[in-house]
Amino acid sequence: PEEAARMAQTYFGGIERPKQKIERINTPEPAQKAERRLTKSYDNSPLPAVIMGYHAPANFAPDSYPLDIASTILSSGQSSMLYRKLVYEDRLATQAQAFGFFSEDPNLMVFRAILNQGKTPAEGEKALDAVIEQLKATPVDARDLEKAKNQEIASIVLRRQRTEAKADTLGLCAVVG
Repeated sequence: PEEAARMAQTYFGGIERPKQKIERINTPEPAQKAERRLTKSYDNSPLPAVIMGYHAPANFAPDSYPLDIASTILSSGQSSMLYRKLVYEDRLATQAQAFGFFSEDPNLMVFRAILNQGKTPAEGEKALDAVIEQLKATPVDARDLEKAKNQEIASIVLRRQRTEAKADTLGLCAVVG
């Protein structure tokens, strides 16, 4: 710590504080009131894919926590719901994931599948929708829920061991907290 403090003083000590407070500008995205679809294809893309986004709350909002756990249950590892269903059982995809973009403002919960050759985005969308509906309609197995919570706790603890992750957390708390 002493060496880091000396280096910070050496490299940043001469930078003066601004004379006035810098106003932070936050321009939230306008509310999205209707579904939007985009279809793209690229000649150099070997496999079809489908990506679906749904409205998600801001980071630290009460609903962000269960959505974070849901994304872990849905896509953390090869035993996750999406991977088991789309990759192993249906053999529809090579990859399947769900993750939330939790930021200062409301953002997106994203579902993504990289499909096998010969499969269509419509098939991928239908399969992703089916897993989402299953998650909504059926309580999560107690073991899967406990596993997801443990993975989240382990992730938090392991992140605290890296200096960069500590700095990211401090920055996030300064901006959002």
